Amino acid sequence: MRFYDATDFPPKLPPITLRDWSFWLFTATLMVALVDFGIRWWIRNLEAAEKARSKQRQARRDFALFSYLVNPTESNRQQLEAICQEIEKADLD
Repeated sequence: MRFYDATDFPPKLPPITLRDWSFWLFTATLMVALVDFGIRWWIRNLEAAEKARSKQRQARRDFALFSYLVNPTESNRQQLEAICQEIEKADLD
């Protein structure tokens, strides 16, 4: 079994033969696919982070609403209103 060395397949610039063109097109396709995968991964992470923040805001709102329903004091009402305004502001952004 022979292990190939980098010097066994030197890149030829500019590509002349069909084999050279095929090699460079294949390499370019792999690079584009890798960049596309990275961008999609990054966007998916941004969406997951926003979804987690949204769930956290909703949980805070639900807890504030429950606190207000159990004990309808002015401070609980103000806290509920503040959280609802924060959620509305986040939805507009």
